[in-house]
Amino acid sequence: MKKKDDLKLQVSEAILACQDKQADNVTVLELEKDSGAFTDYFVMCSGTNSRQIQAIADAVDERLEALGMRVTHAEGYKQAEWVGQTAGAGGTDGETEAATGRDC
Repeated sequence: MKKKDDLKLQVSEAILACQDKQADNVTVLELEKDSGAFTDYFVMCSGTNSRQIQAIADAVDERLEALGMRVTHAEGYKQAEWVGQTAGAGGTDGETEAATGRDC
C-alpha cells in the first residue's frame, strides 16, 4: 500500500473512532506539503466531558494499533480537557466543550 493510501486509511480510522464515541464537531485538516508542519493531517473533535475525551483517545489508539500503528506521543490525557496524539504522519486532537470556550 502506498504512503498516501496508508495516511488516508489512518485518517479514516481515526474519524471512525471519534464517531464511535459520539464525538462532536469531527473535523479533518489537511496541511500543505510545504508548510513545514510536523504532520500531514489533523483529526479534531470535541466531547462533553473528560471521560468522553479519554474514551475517544483510547478508541483512536486502539484503531490505529489494529493497523499496526502506535501513538508515538500523547499529551493532556490525564486531565482530559484536551488530548493530543501523534501517530505516523497524522495527529488527533480532542477537547471538551469547556476547553474550547463553548457552553457545556
